[in-house]
Amino acid sequence: MHSITVTSTGPLYGTSGADAVKNDVNERLISMIAAAATAGVRAGVITADGPELLARALYHGYCGAATDAVAGAADIDADELVRSAGVMTRAVFPGVDEVR
Repeated sequence: MHSITVTSTGPLYGTSGADAVKNDVNERLISMIAAAATAGVRAGVITADGPELLARALYHGYCGAATDAVAGAADIDADELVRSAGVMTRAVFPGVDEVR
């Protein structure tokens, strides 16, 4: 079991412009996930209505779980978090393993 422990939020959070940087990074990651899912839909290996919204929901769900672990709000095993993200991704985007 690998626990997630952070003793500091680092220099980014709490500084001027930090929210803009965080939001930009979040949107870029969501866009990357959505682009991969959309490519899978177009290739016929993923079946999904609204892959962009599904990508956003997956991202925020797992980002929130990781944030809870870091903040100490939940005792979450890091390895299980990664495994469950894979399981959820495959459930939401059937055929994702065929997208390259």
